Amino acid sequence: MAWILRLIFLVVLLSVLYSVLPESRLKSILGGIAGIMLMLSFVQPIGQFVQSKQWFDLDDLDINATLDNSAESQNQILTQYKHQCLEAIIAYVEGMDSVEDCRGEILVDENWGTDTFGQIQHVYLYVSFGEEKDNDSWIPPIIIFPQTESSKKEHLDQLKAIQSSVSAWLQIDLDCITVFEEASYG
Repeated sequence: MAWILRLIFLVVLLSVLYSVLPESRLKSILGGIAGIMLMLSFVQPIGQFVQSKQWFDLDDLDINATLDNSAESQNQILTQYKHQCLEAIIAYVEGMDSVEDCRGEILVDENWGTDTFGQIQHVYLYVSFGEEKDNDSWIPPIIIFPQTESSKKEHLDQLKAIQSSVSAWLQIDLDCITVFEEASYG
């Protein structure tokens, strides 16, 4: 509360001083100084909060766990990383229109100690397209017509759109994403 009162007092005082000064070069310099003073008074509570906040506690760090460079530990970390990346990518694709199901595989750089370690090298996605359903009482058709050329082209366009969208989302080259269509049987 004291900070707000101090800020209001400073704004009023600087406004009165600025309006009393005659038009000159000094007025513009003092206006700049007043602006800096106001900015610093706005930032002061944030600085106090950051200064009092403890960001990292060394007691929370288990040195022995981070220094474990065994092949088993590295494989476990890499497997978890790949699994989490793949889950995020699949969730992103399944959120797209007309995508019923998605599964995938991911390849990452597994060379520990290099600058590119963990970098995604290639993503393979297997996508099933579904029909838009208006309600929960959807009944599958009795007669199934063969897929026409126009629907094949539409699915090919959708596959390309998924490929470019995932590529842009991951910020990797378009050639590093391969999307296949899987047949949906249910």
